[in-house]
Amino acid sequence: MSPQVRIERRSLDERRIHHLSPAFPFFDSEQTLVREDRRRIPDRRINNIEVDNSAASDTITSRLFLWYKDDVCELLPDSPTVTVGRSSSCELKFYNRYTSRLHAKFQYENGEFTVTDQSTNGTYIKNDEGEMFLMGEKMPLHGSGIISLGSPIEHVEKDVIHYFCP
Repeated sequence: MSPQVRIERRSLDERRIHHLSPAFPFFDSEQTLVREDRRRIPDRRINNIEVDNSAASDTITSRLFLWYKDDVCELLPDSPTVTVGRSSSCELKFYNRYTSRLHAKFQYENGEFTVTDQSTNGTYIKNDEGEMFLMGEKMPLHGSGIISLGSPIEHVEKDVIHYFCP
């Protein structure tokens, strides 16, 4: 092998360096939520490393991300309530004939993020646990999923809110 080729090749365990890493979380081309870097890193295979999580648990704050088309909202525990609906006063405006003016609200209470339905037609939620229907009820949000306001998710596949709560 020529010296020039040896210089240009990377060694077996050397990682590629990407200068433009995407911001996590994001949706890939198959509309799958990507929460972390999925590339193989050789250091992950070491099994005898002990990690002290006591200091890290104090600095991690809970967050809730809401995506609707081009709008993104991030809620922190000290954030005010986010309302969703047709009204101009809502943080996420949702123009659908089945959506109420003040359809639902997202807030942080009792150590978790919740969604509360305030509508006439209800709120549909689909996540890892299955599909739920809220009618004037409150539900805690965990993990990731999709929310449809006023009509079942299978009828409005593109007109939904994606949520992610790490």
